[in-house]
Amino acid sequence: MFCLSCGKELPQDAQFCLSCGKPVGTEIKDTINNNLSFARPHSIRLVHAKCTSCGATLEVDPNKSAAICSFCNDAYIVEQAVNNYNVSMQGNLNVNNATINVSGVSVDNLLLRAKDFENKLDFESALSYYNKVLDIDFSRAEAKIGIDRVRDAIENYVYFETIAKKVFSRGVLQLRPEKIVYISNKGKEKVFFLRQITEITRSLMNMQFKYLDAKLTNIVSYETMGFPSTRESKEWVTIINNAKEDIYPQ
Repeated sequence: MFCLSCGKELPQDAQFCLSCGKPVGTEIKDTINNNLSFARPHSIRLVHAKCTSCGATLEVDPNKSAAICSFCNDAYIVEQAVNNYNVSMQGNLNVNNATINVSGVSVDNLLLRAKDFENKLDFESALSYYNKVLDIDFSRAEAKIGIDRVRDAIENYVYFETIAKKVFSRGVLQLRPEKIVYISNKGKEKVFFLRQITEITRSLMNMQFKYLDAKLTNIVSYETMGFPSTRESKEWVTIINNAKEDIYPQ
């Protein structure tokens, strides 16, 4: 059992605390039991705990400092019993509103590392750390939201872009993962998936290619992109051919 004043663990037959000298006999237990006998307000949310003496699973009022175990009749510190349950069931310990894994890993620090990698555009490392958080605490919404955000950033990451024009419109051509995207000056996007682009050629400042349907069977269209210089048209032919081989600009 534990002293209700200082929390020191005591022998089962102790009448006084060996640390602070306060009595720990039946009078203290009776006082706690009397407090527990009052009707509990409906607004109080009980939480799971594990008795620090016998290990029984309990439901406790987290606002109380101490209580009596209904199984072994020993007094226990409520906060210690709640943490005892968290450690045994989840491997986590709550300290000052931070979730600490019993192995010493701070979930909050893992989140900070993930966000730092995300800000540095190191998306693979960010995903790894967000997943480490979920391995420890699957309920952490920040990690789940972070994973969705990073995956979206990966899908729409721009490796290379230049000014381009397409028939009667002028805009920007971007290389993204597995696709190129033409964005007109009115903000309208047209996506060309790399696996559906074939026979890329160039003529001075223009680049042409065949664009197939999704099943790669019938030719849908011939597409032409214009650039401000022959250097850029030549550069785009090289970039697209490399990207089709999964080689992207650094």
